[in-house]
Amino acid sequence: MTIEELADYIGMSVRNIRAYNSAGMLPPITLRGRLGLYGTEHTARLEVIRSLREQGFGLERIKQILQNESRMPAHADAWMAAQSHILNVIGQSNSNSETVQTEVIEQDWDQQLTPEVAQKLQQSGILRIHEDGSMEHLAPGLRPLGNRLASMGVTIDQGATIQNELVQDLRRLVRTYLRLAMQLTTQNHGEHAVLPGHLDDWLRDTPELLLEAIRALLPILLRQEADSMASMMQRGLESQGKPATSR
Repeated sequence: MTIEELADYIGMSVRNIRAYNSAGMLPPITLRGRLGLYGTEHTARLEVIRSLREQGFGLERIKQILQNESRMPAHADAWMAAQSHILNVIGQSNSNSETVQTEVIEQDWDQQLTPEVAQKLQQSGILRIHEDGSMEHLAPGLRPLGNRLASMGVTIDQGATIQNELVQDLRRLVRTYLRLAMQLTTQNHGEHAVLPGHLDDWLRDTPELLLEAIRALLPILLRQEADSMASMMQRGLESQGKPATSR
């Protein structure tokens, strides 16, 4: 493509493309006589630059990122473009945090929030404790669940342990899901960043899709684990020579 065709294709001004090229932020162009031609490697690089600009990065910082990426294998730009696109779409998901005072958390659990438990709560990345002692809860929907656990006699320390393990397992699930998204957005051995038209909707539906998977699996897993625990208890009783009680 000529620079004018590239500008029209990617939706960027010729002036900006020339500026990025002069700054050494684009791959070398192909010369045909005095005419400079651009290809898919330039569209992928410009997508990366635009995405990073939209995320608030300055030009100098973007140059540093691109210089580091130049040490990666060929077609790294396509992967960067796909990754930036995914992060932008996922980042548009609604997420409302809630700021509460420490006293409110203690009232919820009817227990004192010790520094040790506060530190454990922060480990999951779901709670942030500010200098004034207030806590920013990134998933306020968990608070009613905490109240129900507290009514069952679960301590706030035990609740923090449950939360951390749940977050850790869900993070693994989300990472697997995002790796799948990366594979779907890069085709032909990574030579082009192929972004199907339905991909954005699929990415935006990520929370609901994962929840549906969890809803389908959780009853089965609970039953399997309950049966496994019952079998272990029965074997333990039998090994002690005691009669096993029926479930």
